[in-house]
Parts: sequence; structure tokens; C-alpha cells
Amino acid sequence: MSSSTARLPFDMPMNGILRFPRSDGSPKKRPTVTKENAPPGVLNYMELVPHDDKRNKDWRDKVGNFLMTLLPIDPARHVSYRIAEFPQHYALYSKPRMSGITEQRDDLYLYGSRYVNNFRSPAEFAFHALWLMMDPTLNVSNCECQWCTRTPQKELSRRLGTKVDHYSSGTDKQRSQYDASGFGEAGSDTPMASPVQDPAEEAQSKLRDNPPYRVGEMVWAHLRPPIVGESDDETLQCWPAIVLDVTTRPLWTGTSMDRQPAVKLRLLGVAYVAQVEAFDVLPYHAYALSPGLQSYMSNAKPENIVDASAFHRLSEIQVFPDSQHDQRPRQVTFDRGWPAWLKGLVASWWVRDRWSLSRTISLTAGEAVPPSLRAESRSASATPSGTHQPVAADAIWWGPEQIWVGDVVRLRRSAIVDSTILAFISNGAGGRGLFLKVKKIQARRVDNPRDVWLSGTLYETIPEQDADHSSPGSPTKIETGSGLDVSSLSSLVALPSLPDPLPDSLPDPPLGFKFKSVLSPTNTIFVSLESVAGRYYPYLLFSPVLGAIRKTNPVRPEQLMSLCGHAPGDVWPANLPPMHRERKEMWDELEEEVREFLMPRWKVGARALKAERRT
Repeated sequence: MSSSTARLPFDMPMNGILRFPRSDGSPKKRPTVTKENAPPGVLNYMELVPHDDKRNKDWRDKVGNFLMTLLPIDPARHVSYRIAEFPQHYALYSKPRMSGITEQRDDLYLYGSRYVNNFRSPAEFAFHALWLMMDPTLNVSNCECQWCTRTPQKELSRRLGTKVDHYSSGTDKQRSQYDASGFGEAGSDTPMASPVQDPAEEAQSKLRDNPPYRVGEMVWAHLRPPIVGESDDETLQCWPAIVLDVTTRPLWTGTSMDRQPAVKLRLLGVAYVAQVEAFDVLPYHAYALSPGLQSYMSNAKPENIVDASAFHRLSEIQVFPDSQHDQRPRQVTFDRGWPAWLKGLVASWWVRDRWSLSRTISLTAGEAVPPSLRAESRSASATPSGTHQPVAADAIWWGPEQIWVGDVVRLRRSAIVDSTILAFISNGAGGRGLFLKVKKIQARRVDNPRDVWLSGTLYETIPEQDADHSSPGSPTKIETGSGLDVSSLSSLVALPSLPDPLPDSLPDPPLGFKFKSVLSPTNTIFVSLESVAGRYYPYLLFSPVLGAIRKTNPVRPEQLMSLCGHAPGDVWPANLPPMHRERKEMWDELEEEVREFLMPRWKVGARALKAERRT
């Protein structure tokens, strides 16, 4: 043994057992979603690994051996070393892997540190453990782990004499041992998907593998861990953002390469772009500002914001790392981050309250237009100065969402209360969703939502075991009124149409149900844009983020069910955006409008934030 052991800041190991003399742990630094509190169907949870579990012992064995490599003492011969316990307030958790790899295993994570969200392997924890053993001051600047120093884990693992920098409960099987056919042509890193039997697990896999987001849409990015201040109200769980790309990124699992769906985001209020795991993104309508956080933001005021330059500098923070390879802990604090977050929130209001048509073309004579537009056209020759040329569009920017031709959208079911179509709705369907498969988007005026119409096929949902008695071959005859009520579906018009240009292109129905056409698919109905409740998000209920934020998210379960098609669109419809603005013009004006909104409020003191509006 070393002659200087009397001055060592830790107790010498007894019978190969090492004990931590101090800890940077906190009981609050634990996973949010665990097996005990996970909502039904959410599989992306953490499960505590008890002390007597073989995986826990294996972890402690590896940490003990790594420590004996690093500590300034000589190991005894023929003695196996381990740590008796993890540091105080630390705990090991397992997470079921859902990456599609053919081998079934859990990933293990060590939680508890005040400075690091979690450690993913004994090798990753080794240098942090060394700091806890050696530094009585617990000055985190003395820690050499990758999270505290930005040192790549590969370099640290080489110092430990190992190539393993990630740990799971499965066997460490080398890439060469896998069947090459499981990785596609030329051994590309695209593992075969394993069969999934459980419906909930399959739903979550589909949500992960097919993120329902579009370039330019506004979403929420989940912060892991959240940015926390001094009280429960001072917590930022999600950040508003604009989608720049939906892509995949490589993911090293410890034994092979996997591919992880990802979303590239422009964070509102921040001068940086981030790429995050697709599971960490929510549609804009799935999250809302909590009353406590809104109250805090109404009364808070940043210091020294005297001009536009100082206002702009608030955005110079980094909420997410530069890339998935940058594993440094987040440096921004709540006090430093909330002004930028509030800038992003106000920017999101401007995006939410604006709409426009995309890629419009003028309609030619003879093209199908709503009857009310035909009436306008017939009277046009008498008053040419008051006419508008009807147009068709490929898409609609509807606040935070974009609706495409070919989409299935949610409708406000209350709009058909007095309609003749009501007789064709299935018995007992009053509590379920009503949908339109959009075939065309047409408008008499491009700047007035009351003059914009969507045409297509009307669908409802029925239990998947029920028989579908709809007849695709014979159009349904409906008595129609003299015109269309632009504020509702109460005078829906069914017209014979050409064959569906997008056959068999319906999305998956809500779990446990199937789509059924209310009329014949050969009938087209015209729907006012004001009657659209918004986009339809299959499987959104299975997002693990919803479980993580459920205690503070004001969006209620029945409203989330509306987004997923399990409840009528009236339960949680998108607001009617009050202002028409082309998308490019909106982006060009956004920073200035946000500054003009916030600067006067910050100068004069507290002033109430604009409340969320719902119709």
C-alpha cells in the first residue's frame, strides 16, 4: 500500500469493498416517468433496479474495478473490488429498449447527481466516482468525467483500459457476430425491426418511427431534464420551436449502430438550431402554459434590457447540445433561460394567430367549386369590380399546423347537429371523431377564412369489430339547401366526384377503431375551413413525454384524445387564426413584433400575459 494512505480523503477498502465518503446526490434527481406512475400504454418508462439484482451488482463490480485503476492505492492480489453502495441519493434504473434491434435487453442508467442527468455505463461514471472519492470540497470543476469536462468518453475509456462506453443488461455481442442480412445491403447500420405483438407497444413504435411533424410547423420540444428555478412555478418543461427537418441520426447502442428518428428544430427565442430525439417533440396543441408559470412570467422582469441589442442578447443561450455527440450537461439556468423562453412563447402566439394558403393557382372554367362560389361566379358579369377569381391551393398554414391535400383532418362534430347528413352517422357515434379526407382546397378570397373550402370524403370511426355496411359503388342522394352556411357544417353538400386521386391512403385509425365513410366514397362534401378542428395525430396518446409532463400540463386527457381521434374535434379544436399573413412576411416581422410586445412590459413592470384562447 502507499505510504501516504493516512492522508487519503476516503477510507481504505476492506475485503475488497469501497465506500463513498461523500456524494453530490439529490433525491430530486430521479426519472420522472417510472413503471409505477407511467400512464397506461406508455412503455418508455424507467424501472428501479434493486440492490440485490444481478445487474446492480455487476455495475458496482465494474465501478469498483475502475476505481482501483484510478485511485492512488495499490490493489491487493487475488481480491475482487466493488463499491458497497452507490453514492447517497443515487439509484440505478433500467429502461426497456424499443429500438427495433433483434436482441431484447434493457438499457441501464445511474441517476442522482446534481450536475449530471444520468450515467449510462460504469465507465462513464468512473471518473465522476473518482471525484467523489478524492475531493472533500466537492468542487465540480475538479471532476474529470465527460459531462463535467467535455472530454470524449472514448478517450476516458482508453484511460480505463476498456472500449466499452455504454452499458446494457444484454450480452456484449460484437457487430461481426450479427447476421449481416439484418443490416441491409453492404452491412449498412439499419437493424431489422423485431415483430411487435402488444398493440400499445406497436402504437408507440409507430409514433417513434413516423414522427407526425412537417417542415415549418410549430411544436414543443421536451426538455430533459427540465430547467428548474427555486419554486415549482419556475420550471420550463417544453420549449416552443419550428420544425426544420424530420430525419434520423445514428445511435451507438454499445454493441452496434442503430438509427434514431430525430427532428431538427429552430428554437423560438433562441439563436440556435437543435436536433432532438423525435420522441421529445409534441404537437403545439398537446401542451399549454401552466397557470403558475404564466403568473411568474407576468411578474418577472429581466435586468438591464435597455435597447434592442440587449434584447437580442437574451437569445444567446444554448438549450440543447450542438449535436447528439455532445453529451455535456446543460449550462443554462432558469434565471438565465426564462427571458429567452418568454420571447419564444410570445413568438409562438404570433405564429398561432396567423394563417395563409400555400401554392395557389387560379381555377379555370368548369372546375368543381362549392355551390356558393358558383353563385358568385354567375353574378360576376353584372358587377365585375366586386368579383374575386376562385383559386385552388395545395396546403393551408393553419396557425401552428399545415394541412395538406390528401390529409385526414378532424372536424367540429357539433356543426352537423341540424344537417341531413346526421341520419347517416352510426348509432352511438356521438362521442367519437368525425373526419374529412381532403381532396381539394379552394377559395374565393385568399385572405378570408370564411371564403376557403375543403372538399373530400367524410369519415367516422366505428369499433373495429363492427361490420362496415357502407356501399362504395352507389352515391348517396341528399337534399341540399340553396347554399352553404360558412360558419358550420349544417348545410353540408354531397356531390358526385371523380375517383379518389389518393386511393387507400387513409392513416391508421384510432386504436381499437376503424374508419367508415359516412356517405359513399364517390360523394364529395364541401366543408368550410372554419369547421376544421385541426390535424389528426394517430398514437399521440402513447408519447412518453405526455406522461412526463402530465402533472403540470393544463391540456386534459379528453383534449388529448380529441387530437388522436378518440373524441370529437369540438373537445379540443384549433383556434381560428384571426390574421392572414403570408409565411415569409410573418418570419421577417417576428423578431421585431416580439420586441415591441415585450419591451414596454418589461420597462413599466408587470403586465398580464395574453391568455390562451379556445373556442
